[in-house]
Amino acid sequence: MRRPLASLLLLTLLGTPTLALAAPVDRALVLQRGGAKVETPLGEAVRYRLEGAPEGGTLVTLEQTEDHRLVVSSAGLEGNARIVLATDRQFAVWSVRVEGEALLPSPEAEAAARAACPDLELDAARLSASVKDAPCLEALLPLTALREASGVRLSWNEAGLRAQLSRYEQALAALPDAASLRLRYVGAELRVEGVLTNAASLDALRLALFDASAGPLRLDLSKLELAR
Repeated sequence: MRRPLASLLLLTLLGTPTLALAAPVDRALVLQRGGAKVETPLGEAVRYRLEGAPEGGTLVTLEQTEDHRLVVSSAGLEGNARIVLATDRQFAVWSVRVEGEALLPSPEAEAAARAACPDLELDAARLSASVKDAPCLEALLPLTALREASGVRLSWNEAGLRAQLSRYEQALAALPDAASLRLRYVGAELRVEGVLTNAASLDALRLALFDASAGPLRLDLSKLELAR
């Protein structure tokens, strides 16, 4: 969210969960089969897990070294998945692809987005658009999915922001702690206020908002408390 709101919006958490993977990822990893691996600094006390691996086998293995580096190794299958990483203060989602074809939107999806968002600019490295209403937002979701956040630039008017906030409402309504949570914008950041049960609930909240977001997710969790 790049555009500040003129006022703070307090939302009631209603609706049903939205499960579509939409937000651009923080990092996209591409591996070859046959033992290829990526090793990257991770830091201490990072929780991580693999999601969406193909059925009937292992896409990649994850291992943390003693000097706090994450090793992502191919394990024999082709396909796409994502890695969710979190601490109590930070959160990231990476996509990982082992050979095979990249997940790309269909020509029909791109045509629909260009019709709904007339100023859409799109190439292999960059996507920019003005989110002017709910149809534009919905049309952008297949295009932003699995892109890297550094290449996505969205601007918002009030109708576009309300459509995005509606998706956040739906996503949070499925969480066990939903009744205690409130959302409001502070500048360009989405502030979440309330009490969560534990660190696992925090990870679930951030992932739910990530999955409901069309653009890079900017969160303010300074008013959020963990019960334990």
